[in-house]
Amino acid sequence: MYSQIYRCPLCQSLLQTQDKYWRCEQGHCFDVARQGYVNLLPVQQKKSKQPGDSKEMVEARYQFLSSGVYQPIADAVWQALLTWIPDECAGILDAGCGEGYYLNALNNQLIDNNPVLVGLDIAKPAVHKAAVLYKQPQWIVGSNRGLPLIDACLDAVICMFGFPCFDEFARVLKPAGVVVMVDPAEQHLIELRRLIYPDIKQKPAVDPSVWEKAGLVSITDTVLKYQQPGLSKQQLHNLMLMTPHFFRAPQGAREKIEQLDTLDVTVNACIRVLQKA
Repeated sequence: MYSQIYRCPLCQSLLQTQDKYWRCEQGHCFDVARQGYVNLLPVQQKKSKQPGDSKEMVEARYQFLSSGVYQPIADAVWQALLTWIPDECAGILDAGCGEGYYLNALNNQLIDNNPVLVGLDIAKPAVHKAAVLYKQPQWIVGSNRGLPLIDACLDAVICMFGFPCFDEFARVLKPAGVVVMVDPAEQHLIELRRLIYPDIKQKPAVDPSVWEKAGLVSITDTVLKYQQPGLSKQQLHNLMLMTPHFFRAPQGAREKIEQLDTLDVTVNACIRVLQKA
């Protein structure tokens, strides 16, 4: 199935996959990197020279997630998928996979069921890191705005604290396929945010019309909340660097956080499942 689901990002014709390159019938060719990933993000689809997270941000996220702080989130995503994916050969896309932590966690749960797992991210350093760490999923450099996948080929899409593109998600899902989205809830990292922002503003409620227009309906909406005591100085550094808070925080706030030896934080995430109507 791996060789039958990818389409050319330039002409949208089917890509034939080989060990060293992927080629479409129009002659567009994409090399397979030594680490196993494929770059399907054409220059004309980039908005910057190096889109997405930097190498430093990717490494910080890898170190932080490897410490297990967000393992309950990975477990909750797995539980959310259990009802909706087939028992064998489930096709799942991690749209905005980063260095691959969540998709690898799913693979560990599904490995005996021969899953078809695809991790896609716009940041080449992230995909490179994922391919070095984990060999089983197929890793792709690409954009959610133009997924290099054929129509109706997947059972599920997960989007972890990312940037959803509902039209594209719906296009690549089979009938009754699902999107599992994880977004920060009201109290997420509230202790850290209080150190950064003098006035904490809550995000407005999500307008359901943004996914309903794409033919997706909300079927479950749950909230995960737990306390994570005693983040270390290194964990705090990595957490800051892997989030937008690092770039939004005033210099004084960053210095204050760097001086902390430890901090208890609240992890609070909204897990929403959408289904293709």
